[in-house]
Amino acid sequence: MNENMDKTSLDISIVTFLFVVAVVILSFVSLYFLKLSTASDWLGILIILFAFFAFLGKLIKGRWTGILIDERNEMSLSRFQMVMWTLILLSAFFAIALSRISNPSVDPNLALDIGVPEQLWVLIGVSTVSLVGSPLILSRMKLKTPDETKLNTDTTTFTDQLKENDMDHIGTVCTRNSSDNASFYDIFTGDEIADCSYVNLAKVQMFFFTILIGVVYCVLLLDLMIKPGNPVITGFPPLSDGLIALLAISHGGYLTEKAVPSTPTTYTPPSQTTASPAQNNGDSASAQTINPPSPETIAAALDGTTGMVNDPAVDTPDSLQTTEGSDSPPME
Repeated sequence: MNENMDKTSLDISIVTFLFVVAVVILSFVSLYFLKLSTASDWLGILIILFAFFAFLGKLIKGRWTGILIDERNEMSLSRFQMVMWTLILLSAFFAIALSRISNPSVDPNLALDIGVPEQLWVLIGVSTVSLVGSPLILSRMKLKTPDETKLNTDTTTFTDQLKENDMDHIGTVCTRNSSDNASFYDIFTGDEIADCSYVNLAKVQMFFFTILIGVVYCVLLLDLMIKPGNPVITGFPPLSDGLIALLAISHGGYLTEKAVPSTPTTYTPPSQTTASPAQNNGDSASAQTINPPSPETIAAALDGTTGMVNDPAVDTPDSLQTTEGSDSPPME
């Protein structure tokens, strides 16, 4: 186990080193030898970065698409979106920086002074919220217990149905037994037991909005980079507020749909608790659980404290007798 981890760590270190070397070589070739255009730099860095992500997935998860696989061993839509925007924006930033360094009219000290429009910050923030919020929502559902009486059928149980699709579950959340079973259609299906085999329309909508905005922004970047005359690029092109609104609404629907449970669960009523005497006095103490006494316990307590006994010979239920040795006068 430790040997495999050490080997994987070594392989990742080698791949990272090769990635850095490839970027440095491309930078020197572009700046001092071939004088590549900004668009060519962008394409080269995009390919190198894409290869780096693919090798990371292969080394860690054993698959070229391993970077898209989450902790449930399923491919995640929020991961796909974050990877896509990282590839586009990081490679574009590097290419624009190289173009500014090679431009003699730009102060070298200001080569990295690249403007980022407000809409782009909103886009990155929305994507990050989905990446963080999605597992946070699912973590609450993993603590719930699915109601087997409503999920099982007359012929099979819901557990057997999941096994037929190489799946399992934690709480009400569907998982896969191994990352080898992760599939691209996980991006379009539900997350819970009740809907993991159905198409999730909120995911489909967000996927196509993501692809649409990503393609549009790539066209805007390419148009900026290939302008005649090699003008100085001062920053990223802005996105329209309408596209950002569409993406924000899509993400909101995606997270809201994920937060609404679709799998029936069992209900465990809370135990009866009361405050301990220390709590009544203002001290911090844990609550004590009270179990109601049985009728026999009550009768024994009455017989021992008041001296009352039940005489079967007495016809009248309300008549009382005193025990021997009692100084109390009989009741009339």
